[in-house]
Amino acid sequence: MKRSIIFIILTLFVFGNSFCQNTAKFKLYSPIELAADIDTLADYIEATHINPFYKLSKIEFYKELNAIKTNITNPISSVDFYFLLSTLLSKIEDGHTCISFSQREYLKSNPIIFPYNIKLSNNDPYIKVIKPYKSVKSELPFGVEILSVNNVESKKIIQDIKNLNSGESADFRLDRALDFSFYLTAFYKMQNDFEIKYKENNIIKTKIIKGIKNDSLYQLQKNDKTVEPIENTVDYSLKIIAELKTAIINFVEFREVDKFKIFVDSAFKQIKTNNIENLIIDLRENTGGNSVIGDELFQYIYNKPFSQFSKAKIKYSKLRKKFYSELFVQMKDSFLLHNINKPFGLVEDDIDTAIVQPRENPYRFKGSIYLLTSTTTFSSATDFAQCFKYYKMGKIIGQETGGWIVCYGDIINGKLPNTRLLISISHKSFYCIGAKENDWHGVIPDIEIQSDKAMDYTLKLINKN
Repeated sequence: MKRSIIFIILTLFVFGNSFCQNTAKFKLYSPIELAADIDTLADYIEATHINPFYKLSKIEFYKELNAIKTNITNPISSVDFYFLLSTLLSKIEDGHTCISFSQREYLKSNPIIFPYNIKLSNNDPYIKVIKPYKSVKSELPFGVEILSVNNVESKKIIQDIKNLNSGESADFRLDRALDFSFYLTAFYKMQNDFEIKYKENNIIKTKIIKGIKNDSLYQLQKNDKTVEPIENTVDYSLKIIAELKTAIINFVEFREVDKFKIFVDSAFKQIKTNNIENLIIDLRENTGGNSVIGDELFQYIYNKPFSQFSKAKIKYSKLRKKFYSELFVQMKDSFLLHNINKPFGLVEDDIDTAIVQPRENPYRFKGSIYLLTSTTTFSSATDFAQCFKYYKMGKIIGQETGGWIVCYGDIINGKLPNTRLLISISHKSFYCIGAKENDWHGVIPDIEIQSDKAMDYTLKLINKN
């Protein structure tokens, strides 16, 4: 019988690495303190999440939770405790319900850095080199496949990272993974040098890559006057390709509704002025946000009543009341106090399923529409994609979305009392329009193709047509 990943990690941390050099840089917490955090975590999840045991049964959840508590007999660090809890929470299979470890705290410990940007994949090749960090001389060729790091095979590294991240799909878990160095040094406890076995032109080679202390890397980059291209981080943008009569709206995140309303009206005015016949909406890097933005965009591409959801439910809890009360103090938005005093544990229908009526719109687009998706497409971006598909607004091209069409969301945040680790918990359930009760999958594209090739494919398709 295979041992559970929880037991393996407990053995690794509690008995093997409590006094490891890297772990010792973080504050240690006693078994009593950690047991209190574990009990708080269980209370938060069961009281707040609308359906926490839809995949991992309640019996199995508490069995693994109690195993963690029982086997912590010595003080351990906050980072090791984080790995134990994140592995358990990943089994809930809800990308909105997770535990976070502060990357600022990790970097303050001045860890060894593996100075390369890499690409993780759920399929072979599992790990590929993208490029070295700024100011670092490259010793690994661009695009080569890494087979192992310090004799830990890439396939195992990928599996471990998937187990340490919350999410509905394996691909999405990898997309949301933290910095690669964090896993090498904090999880595997690798120090100083990294023995990299890689494959180049079908030839297996080995290279020792010297790790760099974070403060040394910072100084190196600070003294480097080389100007690198600044990545465009605008949440939404418009590009027009006049020769193809094509416009591209690129979305990184659904946020800032008022700002978006100004953008979208201006964008579709330009689209109409330029006699655009083809529209590409790119959601490949979109991790979600406010679904109201999706409703607003549909006003410019669809002329019939619509809804992004067939039903939605909400659960009220003590943690929800505390979270929204604190948020109200910061934002002074009276809507945050809406239904704040409902009985704890009550589950009722939410208002998100209202039918949206199309308004008069002189800039409504009437041409061909293409929607690009990937495994990163999540949350409200998934809801948008499913609505687009259900109402047959155009073709979807790319990969199945990382978010599911039956899902949980609208997170409530809390902190564990001793380690202060941040916990996020879904308190709503959503059924995208057209979803059935057990549709535990993402939006399936009309044309499935690797997401990094979806734009070129679409432009060629438009050119051909």
